[in-house]
This record gives sequence, structure tokens and C-alpha cells, in this order.
Amino acid sequence: MGVWRRFAVVVICLVASDKSIANERRFAYTYESLVLPYGAMEIELWTTPRLMRDHYFVRFDQRLEHEVGLGKDVQSAFYLNALGQAETSDIGLVKKSEFRGVSWEWKWKVSDPSANWIGSALYGEVTFMPHELELEAKVILDRWLGPVLLAYNLVGEFELEAESDKGADLEWERVGFVENVLGVSYQVHSRCGIGLEVLNRNRFAENRLDYSAILLGPTLSASAGRWWVVLTFLAQLPSLRNSEGSPHKSLVLDDLERYQARLLLGYHL
Repeated sequence: MGVWRRFAVVVICLVASDKSIANERRFAYTYESLVLPYGAMEIELWTTPRLMRDHYFVRFDQRLEHEVGLGKDVQSAFYLNALGQAETSDIGLVKKSEFRGVSWEWKWKVSDPSANWIGSALYGEVTFMPHELELEAKVILDRWLGPVLLAYNLVGEFELEAESDKGADLEWERVGFVENVLGVSYQVHSRCGIGLEVLNRNRFAENRLDYSAILLGPTLSASAGRWWVVLTFLAQLPSLRNSEGSPHKSLVLDDLERYQARLLLGYHL
């Protein structure tokens, strides 16, 4: 009992802190316009489980991020990426785990959601892997309406992946994605928020729209002292356009999962 009492005292002291030092987030998928001040640094651990396609499929994406504020409303970050996956196939259950390269992020806050009518930021990220290159750009908008935060991201992604069969020449597959991401969070307390996130993912291949999927789900956020945490759970809704390869009538299950979640844990150094 003594151990639990001491633990409770520590938690209460953290929650009762006057001001959070960290640049905490309120969404797991939707980005906000704020950036770290000059010299501030933060570590973030990402865990994204993805569950069930048209067959048994479980995948965990992991990212370890180090952010640093560069001043003049600019921040940069460096990521290490990895995944673990298990799925059924014709030969049974296939498992794999692999390193997914490194990512470099830049973010520039154009306007502040507290000082200006609307907050805005521009975001760019590049990911390097041995046989793949990914480019990502975001336009970030957010606005506070009392205790409610509204945020919207327009996201563009481009993937270039090398593919080759034995005895064949190396070929490069080009795939593009456009995402609309919307988040709404109500601050129940200065340290706690609840809300919803909506993700519309559109895949383009061979100069045409392959599918347009929608995912929706709740989000929870909390912070205490130097720590903050966000958890979002998304379920796939009937698609606006289904892919030709999906066995399901209304869900995109050949390239996306029926369910996914994301847990972010941040610590201000």
C-alpha cells in the first residue's frame, strides 16, 4: 500500500504543475501549428497498431522522434522507423520485422492560433530507406473556439520504390497519396482533452484514383509536467471509392486495415 500511496502523490504533483513545459499534442494523426521554442527539445515515441485486412493481419509501426526548436518559428526532427508484422498467406502465418529507415522533418509556423485569427504551418518530411524514398508535405490549419480546438491538415505523399524480379531489370514504382485529416478536441481540463479524428486517404497509381477511404474514431489526450500522451482509435467506414483489388464491397481491405490506433508519448528534455 505504501508504494501505491507514493505513486499517487507523484501523479498528483505532476498534474498539479502550474504549466506544462512540453509542446504537447491533442491529436495522434492531425498535426497542430505550434512549434518548439528555440533550444527546446523533445522525445516522442510512436506506436501504431494496424489490425485486420481481408485476411488475418497485424502490424505495429514504431517511430522514435527527436524534435528541436530552431527559433524564428521553425523546428526540425529526426526519426528512426521500424515495424513488426504477422499475416496469413498460402504457406501459413508469415512474420517479419524490419528497420524502415530514417526520416527528417521540418516545420514552419506561419501564424499562431492564439495570437492570430487562425493558426497555420507548413511541414515537410523525407524518409530514406535502402530501396525506397518517401516525400511528404502538409498544410496545417488550427483554431481555438473557447475550449474547443479545430485542426485540419491537407497532406500530400509521394513514394518511389525499387522493384525487381529475379533476372529482370530494376523498375521503380511511383505511388501518390492525398489525405484530408480533421481533428476536434474539447479541453475537459487544462491537462485533459477528448475529441474525434477523421482521416480521408486517397491513393493514386498510374495517373488515376485507386481508392478513397475514410477512417473515424475517438481521441484522448493528457499532459502532466514534462510528459504528454495521446491515444486515437480509428475504424474504417464505407469508402467513397473502393479499390479494384479489395474483396469487400465497401471497405478498402487490400491496402488498408479495418482498424488502426496510434499512441504518442512525449517527454520534454
